[in-house]
Order: sequence, then structure tokens, then C-alpha cells
Amino acid sequence: MSKKLKFKVLPVLFGAAVILLVAIIMLIVIISGGNERVKNGKDTAITSNDKINYIKQIIPDGEMKGIWIASVGNINYPSQKGLSADMLRNELDAIVAMCKENSLNTILFQVRPCSDALYSSSVFPSSVYVSGKQGIKPDGDFDSLEYLVNKAHENDIIVFAWVNPLRVTTSENTVLSPDNPASLHPEWCISYGDKVYYDPALPEVQALISKGVCEIVSGYSVDGIVFDDYFYPYPIDGIEFDDSASYSLYGKGKDKDEWRRSNINSIIKSCYEEIKKQRKDCLFGVSPFGIWSNDNGVNGGSNTRGLSAYSEIFCDALSWIDGGYIDFISPQIYWDFNSVAAPYAELVDWWKEKTENSGVALFISHGAYKASEWNSEEITRQIEYAKEKNCDGSIFYGYSAITSNENGVLDAIASAYDESNN
Repeated sequence: MSKKLKFKVLPVLFGAAVILLVAIIMLIVIISGGNERVKNGKDTAITSNDKINYIKQIIPDGEMKGIWIASVGNINYPSQKGLSADMLRNELDAIVAMCKENSLNTILFQVRPCSDALYSSSVFPSSVYVSGKQGIKPDGDFDSLEYLVNKAHENDIIVFAWVNPLRVTTSENTVLSPDNPASLHPEWCISYGDKVYYDPALPEVQALISKGVCEIVSGYSVDGIVFDDYFYPYPIDGIEFDDSASYSLYGKGKDKDEWRRSNINSIIKSCYEEIKKQRKDCLFGVSPFGIWSNDNGVNGGSNTRGLSAYSEIFCDALSWIDGGYIDFISPQIYWDFNSVAAPYAELVDWWKEKTENSGVALFISHGAYKASEWNSEEITRQIEYAKEKNCDGSIFYGYSAITSNENGVLDAIASAYDESNN
């Protein structure tokens, strides 16, 4: 090649190299989050829209219209212990029928109230609230979860399995079956007041919770798993939750409150990951106490004056949202608009801000059980406000108050979802 030709080619090659270098730099900027797209290891430009749309595809009508069905203490289902299989079937039929008639599209069904199961489990014993004695199977080996899922799906209603992950007993009179994990491993448990809880710090407990959840996801066509607000127990004046032994083993010098929050975070994260390994289409979320933390001027908490889930039960829901290891959150905002300590609107606004562009759906949980205490228009206003704020739906706690239409609460819910009124 002549020198003249070389000098002609070099500028072209140099220009191409510059273009390639610029393209590489631009690609690095995009990947590394130069415009804040990447946060906590997740691409928020993708998750904030696509993930929410995916969640809405699973929920009929794209809007959560749910109801909590509690089994602990026979609050909602079964109505009493020791019912026949036919009676159990009839009660579940009535729940589905009520939802169908009033345009509710999701049943959040408590399947593990206390280290037990309302389904066929190799991990937890059959629930005392069904058969009357823990570890004894119901009449005809009736599987409440299996029947409800099938019946609900036939009626275009989805089912989330509601799990209380850490509660072992509700009173000192509870009799555990010999095959209960808490009976087999009392060293996993801590007594507090008149109740017993699993110690969230123990790796064995964290593995137990994850195993139990995965058993449900792999064995039943549930549409989601949801944990409630019970993590470390709610505080009792003058009594310390004595987890000093596990803190000595695993605390590693951390601040104890931070350590406790990290234990709960590990449980939530591992359950999310294991659920998604089993079935990516199964949603996972939590319904925490409605106040993350009260604003102290620097922590970004809500303008409220109630119990702080962050500091009292060590529940850091914002970590789960920011970390991307829940699909939805349903804070229990069981206060009315006029509450002095925790106004409904203040909390809805706060949670909406915290979930905005996160990819985590926001379902507001309403205290329908308080209907008789509130103005007859309260629930209607709450539903309307959640819609105005573009929340992703509502879930109502207080099945008996709803079915008895206390203070017109069922009328309010039915009217809110009656398409002819919208």
C-alpha cells in the first residue's frame, strides 16, 4: 500500500473508532443507570410499567377488589370447629357467591393461621380451626384450599393464600400436635406473653417458612401468596421479646433493631425468590401495618402519631419495595378520614408516593369491620379516594360486617363496583 493511500485510510479508521467509542460510552451510561433507570439492581424503566401491567393481567378487570377471609379463631371460616365436609363446602360456596354477586374478584384466604394448615401439607399439621384438634384431618379429608381455588376459578375469582409466617400459638391453652414443627423443634420458638412465635433470626426458621410457602405454590393453583402484618410480635408493656440467644449467635455486633429488620427482610426476599423459581406467574406480597414510621423530621415517615411498624415490629416495607422482592403491598389503613393519629388520606398519599414507579402494586386494605363506628359514607369515600389516587385496588377486612351489611358497608362496596354506576 502506498503512503498516499495510507494517509487517506487513517482518517476514516480514526473516525470509525471515535464513533464506536461514543456508542460504547452511551451503552455503558444506559446500562449503569446514567438517567437513574437502574435502582437497587432493577431496571425501573421496565418494572414500573411492565411489571404493574403484568400484575393487572393476573387480576380480573385489572383492579384488585378483594376480601380477607380469616380462619384464626374461626373468625370467618370455618364458622366453627369440627364441621362436616358438606358444611365446609357450603360455607366456601357462600363466600364465593357473595364475591360474585358483589363484583369482588379476589379472595385472600388464611391457610396458615398458626403453624398449621387448611390444606394438605407435609410440613404443617392440619389446623385445629377445621377439625377441632390440631393434626387431625377434617371430615372426609376435606381440603379447604383446593376446593376454594377450584370453585373461585370457576367463577372468575382469583385466590391468594394468606400465610401468617411466624405465629405458633394464639394463647397459652393451645395444644400443638406432636408433628408440628414447633413441637419437633422447641428451640426454634420464643414465648412472649401468652403466645409462642418462631424466632425470625434462625436460618432453620427462615428455611421452614420458605419451604411451607413453596409447598402451597407447587401444590395448588393459587394466584398469589400474601403475608399479613405479624412479624416480630406487637410490643407488650414491660415484657421483652427474648431473642438474646440468637442475637449472640448471629448479631455480629449489629444494632439489634437493624438486625431484627434484616431478619424479616431476609424472610421476605427468600420467599419471593423461591416462589418465582416455582412459578413466575404467582404473585407475592405483604399486608403490613398501615404506618411504616411516623415522621420525625428526617426519616421520611408519614404525618401520623401511631405505632411504628419500622421500630416496634421491625417491619421495613420500604426495603421490600425498593429491593423489588414483592409484587404488591397492601397496607392496613384501618383508620378513617377524621382520625387525628392516622388520617386515611395522609396514609394513602404516603404509600402512593413510596410505591410510585417502583413496579410494586398498591392495594389499600380497608377496615370494613369498623363500619358500625364510622359515618355511613366513609367506605364509599375511601374507595373513591383510592381510585382518585390511582391505587391498584382495594381489599376489605371484616367479612362478617360485610355480609351483615353493617351500616350499609356491603351496599357501599357493591355500589362502588357496580359497572352501571361507573
